[in-house]
Amino acid sequence: MLIILLVCVAVQACSESKFDYRHKYVGEFDFQIAYSGLDGISSQDTIRRNAPGTVDFGPTKGQLTISCAPADFPVLDLDLDVNKHGALKLGSEPEFSGRFLTKDSLQFSLMINTPTFSSYRMDVLAVRD
Repeated sequence: MLIILLVCVAVQACSESKFDYRHKYVGEFDFQIAYSGLDGISSQDTIRRNAPGTVDFGPTKGQLTISCAPADFPVLDLDLDVNKHGALKLGSEPEFSGRFLTKDSLQFSLMINTPTFSSYRMDVLAVRD
């Protein structure tokens, strides 16, 4: 009886991780980030940065962590909810929209308010390495 229980637990643990829909999105990506609306820069101007980064399993089920470190800008480290269709959500943040275009690319936009830059828009396109 104990052996059957252990086998059932092992199969269940493997099946949860193996068939987790987030697996197809996890990996290394090249991030292209466009910043616009920064203080001291015309609203027509955009600063672009490229940076390597990762998409990994998030801290809770149904989340992914997106991380990259563009030069001269804060590290991007977001825990995003992702559904089975690739739609991304940042908690209850109304200024965020994003999705996986394919399993190998994602796109999102976010308005950021900080004491340093007041507010700016960040548009991100990431493609798997």
